[in-house]
Amino acid sequence: MERTTNSRRSSSTAAAGAARCHVKGAPRNFKWLLVVIPIVIAAAAFAFHLSLEFKLDAVHGFDEFNTFFGADPNKVIEALSDGTGRQHVSHPNLPHFFSLPLRGIVKVFGAGRAAAEQELLRRQLAMLIVPLAAALQCFAAFRVFVRLGLRVASASLLTLLGCVSFSQLMFGSMPESFALSGLAITLAYLLALQFEKVRGRAQNGKWIALGIFGAGITITNVLPVGLLYGLWRWRGGARTVAVLRGIAVGAAVVFVAVFAVRGGGNALASGQSGVPTESGYISSFLVPDPGRHAMTFPSAIVNGLAPAKVWALRNELWIRREKGYPFRFTMHTPRPSSGKNLLGVGIVVLLLAAAFRLRRARHPAWPYCLASMVILALNWALHSVWGEEQFLYSQHWQFPLLVLIAGLFLAFERLRRLEVPVLAAAVLYAGITNTIVLRGVVSVMESWLANSVSG
Repeated sequence: MERTTNSRRSSSTAAAGAARCHVKGAPRNFKWLLVVIPIVIAAAAFAFHLSLEFKLDAVHGFDEFNTFFGADPNKVIEALSDGTGRQHVSHPNLPHFFSLPLRGIVKVFGAGRAAAEQELLRRQLAMLIVPLAAALQCFAAFRVFVRLGLRVASASLLTLLGCVSFSQLMFGSMPESFALSGLAITLAYLLALQFEKVRGRAQNGKWIALGIFGAGITITNVLPVGLLYGLWRWRGGARTVAVLRGIAVGAAVVFVAVFAVRGGGNALASGQSGVPTESGYISSFLVPDPGRHAMTFPSAIVNGLAPAKVWALRNELWIRREKGYPFRFTMHTPRPSSGKNLLGVGIVVLLLAAAFRLRRARHPAWPYCLASMVILALNWALHSVWGEEQFLYSQHWQFPLLVLIAGLFLAFERLRRLEVPVLAAAVLYAGITNTIVLRGVVSVMESWLANSVSG
């Protein structure tokens, strides 16, 4: 046991050293690129997301349920700005983390304004939250890829691939919880890598704070954050029993804190909880055919990167309410034998082969690829039985997928010679394809809105 622990510690030391050497290996005169590049990417991402979000809001895209892939931005914008809505157990503190600070800001800087003006100001400020989170996610992603061992050019391109993926473009541009979850998961990777050999109360405090944030946004985020916390402990030389005990204690602290904040936030919101029946809410998203859902999950992986087409189907809610748009945008569920699904299977197989090649080579990136495989598998299992529109949850596995793509280039030396042109081609393809798809979505909404107004 002692020999195993010592070898693990030496492996951890080598991993941390490899990461530090890679960062320090950049020419002295160009180290500033490690800060400037992610800032530029993040700033561009923020500008794009905010612009698209305002565009979708201008055509009333956030006024009704299920317009975008089953998302509910109409309720989330209320939660972020006013603290109402989204008060079920899956998003325990989404209304409180943001609405309470926004209320304080508006009371200070909007003093003397009418109540309606203050409400509008809170909504405008709330519109900044998700684009800012998506931008921060881009910054953190670059830092993760560099520490995994990618060269600066490759890390930049892989970061851009994540930024122009359809999942990031869509969910980074609407008031919803998904981009916030993506940020929490990305920060967990960064925290594990950046402080791989650092221990102490301050580091444990960072993990607890991240766990409270992630689980408060979406309760299932406790799983990827807890997994990466355990990896961080294990890489630091802790024994398996101590790692499991640390995860259990940390999860308990996070849950207690999350639901204490929820109770306090509800009290401050003057009882505006709007808590639905949890059992009814959960059961309403159970899928009728989990076997087929499991077999077609690989197509959701492809859709998260670059779908070739988005369908506008009839919105049943509009039929009942005659409100909002009469259609909903959706990813058509393909046959298990369809080209899209088979492409997804091929991507998964290739990434798994690369990850296990890293394991055989004892590469420092292998543990993070292993964690990514576990996160992907957990989402595959969960969203085979819960959540009809699988693409809706793509932010929960999108960054772990990018980590596995990084592992692909780290595993095969021949690919390292081609990683820049291959990644550049992927960025161009995803960027052009997703721009065309997004233009089609906006065009459909603009046309229907213009016809409904003129009619």
